[in-house]
Formats: sequence, C-alpha cells, structure tokens
Amino acid sequence: MPQHRVVDLIFTGIEHGEHVGYVGVDREVYEVEFDGERRRFGVLISSNGYIVTAHPLSIEDQRKIRSHKHRRQTP
Repeated sequence: MPQHRVVDLIFTGIEHGEHVGYVGVDREVYEVEFDGERRRFGVLISSNGYIVTAHPLSIEDQRKIRSHKHRRQTP
C-alpha cells in the first residue's frame, strides 16, 4: 500500500469498518474493505481522540486477537 494511503485506510476503518477485537494491551482491531482488498489493523486512540499508534495485522492470523479488551488473569 502506498504510504500516502495509510491515513485514509485508518480513518475509513475506524468510521466504516468492523470492530473485530483487541490486540496488545489496549489496541482496538478493525477490518475494512479498502481499495478492493480486505485490510485489518490495530489502533490505539487516546481518550481525547488522538490516534496514538496504528499497525497492520494479517487477516489470516487470529491468534493475537481477543474478543475482550482486558486480558484474562491466570491464577
């Protein structure tokens, strides 16, 4: 993907994509159709609405994505 299209991908995903889970400590994961391809990314949005970080994720790799924001604590 061209570098100049990354911002468009992120905003399209947040506004129109499907929220599919969480990754890392607190990043939301979105999936969206963009430029004819299914794309997935993790994004951290601060409480004031600023995007702190975003990174691509593989559509095929489901291992890292959680359905709940907080990780389960193991006894």
